[in-house]
Amino acid sequence: MLKIFLVAVITTAISVQAENRSKEEMMKKVVLPDVPNHGLKSVKMKDCLDKDLYRNAENLKNIHNEDGYLCAFIAFQANKEDDSVIGVYRNKKDATMRYELFKTCVKEVNAINSKPDNTWSAGVNLFCDMTKEEQYPYSHGLRRPQNPEDSNDVEPPVLGSPRF
Repeated sequence: MLKIFLVAVITTAISVQAENRSKEEMMKKVVLPDVPNHGLKSVKMKDCLDKDLYRNAENLKNIHNEDGYLCAFIAFQANKEDDSVIGVYRNKKDATMRYELFKTCVKEVNAINSKPDNTWSAGVNLFCDMTKEEQYPYSHGLRRPQNPEDSNDVEPPVLGSPRF
């Protein structure tokens, strides 16, 4: 009986250490933006790591102030995959610019989701911290080279049904 208890205590201690370590790793990814103190209370980074803060439509709907936006933005950064398009922000200036993009995205998502006639819902995704220029290649598909000399005499791909 004592053995089982000790194993449970050790297992719990190891999982708490792993959780703390992963939280520390997550927090290392975060670059805080320059945020005006208008209505900003106290946002603790360690309390803002759960991806449900920005993935869950109900939680998004409850974001109305700078604290909420900042906390969701921290969670967004902390939960980015290592191979994400934008990746870790270079500096405070970059984080500040992307924070404004993120806030705009959250407002647009909430506006879309507040329409009662919608049969679908919007959500925060990898495009929420991208400029329009960064989003462009993802929404405009294949393009021919602008300079025919760059084409290397290769025909553009033809889309259609596969042949077996």
